[in-house]
Amino acid sequence: MAESQTLARPYAEATFGLAREQGSVAAWADQLSALVAITTEPQVAELINNPSTPTDVVASVVNAVGSTVLSDSAKRLVETMAANRRLSVIADVKAQFDALRAENDGRVQASVTSAVMLTTEQQAAIKKALDAKWSADVEVTYHVDSTLVGGAVIKAHDWVIDGSIASQLNKLSAVIAQ
Repeated sequence: MAESQTLARPYAEATFGLAREQGSVAAWADQLSALVAITTEPQVAELINNPSTPTDVVASVVNAVGSTVLSDSAKRLVETMAANRRLSVIADVKAQFDALRAENDGRVQASVTSAVMLTTEQQAAIKKALDAKWSADVEVTYHVDSTLVGGAVIKAHDWVIDGSIASQLNKLSAVIAQ
């Protein structure tokens, strides 16, 4: 996951820079959403992930499927990412683009993943704490991941608090193994 985010970062930053320059941030956000939908379609994803498929074929298929919604600039992005075999990280490009957009707009996005669904009161307390931390109205999305066993993981920008029991158990296991 971290590797795909690292691979996606230059594309997200370049795309966001171009979108700001063109004054088309919202349009680019829509096109990236369309690209995520196209590239996660099972048949297209299989084509993208097949190393024997020529990159120009991958690019032409994705651009053909998105021909009615993709601008020429978006099609060039597809061609560049396909040539570098990076279309599989387009969802990460979109996520990072959205984060850059939020930051540019003075908004902060945070993600809270917990082992169980949080109550409304717990969500309000976390949001209040994050609002205070960032001195902004933080947009918080909540997710449930039962593999955390208990606790929660909070992410905003490059800031992460891992208060999950699974993480604590992994740390304990590493200490015991030494």
